[in-house]
Amino acid sequence: MTQIDGYPFPRQLAGLPRLEKTDYHNAPLGFSVRYGNAQTWADIYVYNHDKKLTSATARADAISERDSALEDISANVASGSYDDAKLINKSTAGGFTTAHLAITQRQQTRDSYVFVTVRNANFVKIRLTTNQRNADKFADEFLKEYAKLLGI
Repeated sequence: MTQIDGYPFPRQLAGLPRLEKTDYHNAPLGFSVRYGNAQTWADIYVYNHDKKLTSATARADAISERDSALEDISANVASGSYDDAKLINKSTAGGFTTAHLAITQRQQTRDSYVFVTVRNANFVKIRLTTNQRNADKFADEFLKEYAKLLGI
């Protein structure tokens, strides 16, 4: 198990191999770690945007950050990076705030998920995208495995 800045990143999560770490060279932007294969990929971002994140405001901060990610996705549609993005559902149940979307890019539609929580004064955001037939089940498995590693 590799630890990066106190966060766990195993060689595999839900069967996806760990691929690479990206450092954004700016402390508030943090870093990300990618897992994936040709069909499914997930990026786990750890950052704080220079916000004072505490356990007292964690739920509200995570909801706000999830909604900000949804706005970013809408901006990608407006700019033409995505052909379309349809929100399927969003939730605040459990340790992560979540959103499930159907994103169309280059005429291919995939399930895409946004999961956000606050841990150790940082956001932990997962963007998982897949074209697997059992997308919900796989996304749930991936999230549960990582949540368990975080102690959620």
